[in-house]
Amino acid sequence: MDFSFSHDANIRIDTHKDNLIMQHNIEKHGFTYCGIIYLAPGDERLAYQKMI
Repeated sequence: MDFSFSHDANIRIDTHKDNLIMQHNIEKHGFTYCGIIYLAPGDERLAYQKMI
């Protein structure tokens, strides 16, 4: 995360709803849940964002 934020102050991440470990890590690092996005084939992803 430190590397990512050293290059940009606005980071967005999406993950599958079943990827609970990733969701835990995203929330642990202070990201905010933004809602559901849909990929081109129609698959759903949970979207998170953090701005510093």
